[in-house]
Amino acid sequence: MKNLKWWILIIFGLCLIVLLSFWWRSFSEVTRIAEPELVKFGKVEQRSFIETVHFLGRAESSAAVDVMAQKGGRVELVCVPDGKKVVAGEELFTLGGPKLGPETIAVRSSLKAARTKLAAAERSMKLIRDAVNRHLMKQTELATAIASVSGGTKEVAALTSRWSQLNAAVHLKSPIAGIFERQGVNQGQDVRTGTVLARIVPENKVRVVASVFPPGGVELKGAIARIHSAEGIVVQGIVSHVLPERTAAGAQTIWIEGNGISTELVPGTPVTGNLMLQTRSAAAVPETAIARDETGQTIVFVRGKSGVKKRMVKIGIVKGDWVEILSGVNPGEEIAIEGAYELSRRNFSHTFKVAD
Repeated sequence: MKNLKWWILIIFGLCLIVLLSFWWRSFSEVTRIAEPELVKFGKVEQRSFIETVHFLGRAESSAAVDVMAQKGGRVELVCVPDGKKVVAGEELFTLGGPKLGPETIAVRSSLKAARTKLAAAERSMKLIRDAVNRHLMKQTELATAIASVSGGTKEVAALTSRWSQLNAAVHLKSPIAGIFERQGVNQGQDVRTGTVLARIVPENKVRVVASVFPPGGVELKGAIARIHSAEGIVVQGIVSHVLPERTAAGAQTIWIEGNGISTELVPGTPVTGNLMLQTRSAAAVPETAIARDETGQTIVFVRGKSGVKKRMVKIGIVKGDWVEILSGVNPGEEIAIEGAYELSRRNFSHTFKVAD
């Protein structure tokens, strides 16, 4: 009788295990089959993105460009006569005087001395490095020599920049090609900073003068500009000139020129637009692949052999429906390109299994 009870219990247990097994397999299949209906997967692509920067400006006549004294001084030489046609970069005035002249000489002398000192420091550092390699001197002595070279390099760079500014102030050059018109300034006359010494009158045309805050390390001159007016006029031009002085807000002032600007815009027209700075190739995903987690971090969902895992990504340029990925995933990886927010609502503290 006891054996019969045990056999009944064993059979009942086996039946229960079989039923639970079928139920789990049925539930698992439903989960694995339903997921692809909500989520679509695709591969990270490699695409080209154009880095742009926005600008604000105004169309103006380029009939005259003022040449101003960048520093106060004395007009030592007027290099060209009135009415002469000059080219861009041609010297127009040489300035000097009791203040500017000695300052120029002092900076030039300091720069020469700094370069000599730097060269000596570099030679000394090389000798010390060789001695350290032969175990004749200590690493601390080499570190001191390296610091000396670093300091000398910074000093030379600062003096070179100051010398360039002074040189530009002493030798005033024409920013564009055109006709030279002297503004009542004579040789031997003392002038203040900002005094208009002459005007350069180019061929009659319109240009856009714009303010832009460019990222560091990019070349603005020669960049293509796409220009929009409030009236719906769209024209294209090229950055022809970058003024050396920045505005009080730190913006760079540029000139944009082109045939379309002269024919389509009138002086005084306010415009906006974008500069096309550089093209780069990068990993790219559809905009629908990007989600944000509870902290606001941008994420995507990457499918691997073990299932789907969320991964933080850093995004860059958005071009149409595609987003540049600066870091986080690489071209060729498989990600959820649709249903990213559906996945983001699930518990991803563990890997989420999906059907193949």
